[in-house]
Amino acid sequence: LAQAVSLSDLRPGGRPVRWEHLTVVSGDGTRLRATVAIPQQRGGERASFPVVVMPNSWALCVLEYTLKQQEWAAAGYVVLHYQARGWFNSEGLIEVAGPADVADASAVLDEVGKRAAEWRADAEAIGMVGVSYGGGLALLGAAHDARVKCAASLSGWGNLTRALAGQAAPDPASRSAAAAGSHVSDSPLVGGAEPGL
Repeated sequence: LAQAVSLSDLRPGGRPVRWEHLTVVSGDGTRLRATVAIPQQRGGERASFPVVVMPNSWALCVLEYTLKQQEWAAAGYVVLHYQARGWFNSEGLIEVAGPADVADASAVLDEVGKRAAEWRADAEAIGMVGVSYGGGLALLGAAHDARVKCAASLSGWGNLTRALAGQAAPDPASRSAAAAGSHVSDSPLVGGAEPGL
């Protein structure tokens, strides 16, 4: 997380960046809040920019990746951060990496496709990255949607049930999930259907 909020990484210069707040509607009608940092073209340039999609970490707000979005957009990436269902300004219950989270990631990618011309985004060069919970969602997005060409999970999880309730002893994070009204799904990455995840 320190990397996501470090001022020392910001470099002066680069491209001007335009910011936009938007709502992405998932397949079931759930509205997800997102913020996108869009690099601006330089005079007469016709470049298209690769896209980085970043789902939020557990319990972290829309400001989580703001500095990275600025830095990477200034370097020539369209950077979209979205709040997963149930978190902050997004609707729904926290799905805890279930099928609705996978559908939400695809809905975010649909939005990128719809706005590609306006944002000068290269819809054929999309990556997902996240920290912790968001890292797991990035991997799920890449595993289930071929539009994601690469994914990075920073301090992510391989089995969310084990991460939240290791050795059959629920930790504070799992109690928080229950208190927030989350829904633990039957996803293999959640339920541990495959040994060794």
